[in-house]
Amino acid sequence: YEFSAYVANVVRKEKCLSKPNIRFEVRAINESGNVIAKKGTGDVPACYNMSWSKYDISFETTHSSVVLLMLSNVAEGSGNDLAIDDIELRVYSTNDLDDTSTTG
Repeated sequence: YEFSAYVANVVRKEKCLSKPNIRFEVRAINESGNVIAKKGTGDVPACYNMSWSKYDISFETTHSSVVLLMLSNVAEGSGNDLAIDDIELRVYSTNDLDDTSTTG
């Protein structure tokens, strides 16, 4: 699977405020909430004009249900403002498709 989203820092570059920094997590739905996968974005760069960047995490699971999370890694209160769009969960298959067809 791939869990992805487009993220933009909405604070203009000339402001000296905290940059958003997000952690994508995939957790099992069970009593312990085991983390299946996690990946950080690092600081989402500030721009003079808002710019979208795609961030994603790929994972495999045997669980029939999981929890998808986007968590802030920033403890500071000023700045850390972001926009999120096009949140997506995609299924990847390891099966090869056969493009050939025959007629008899």
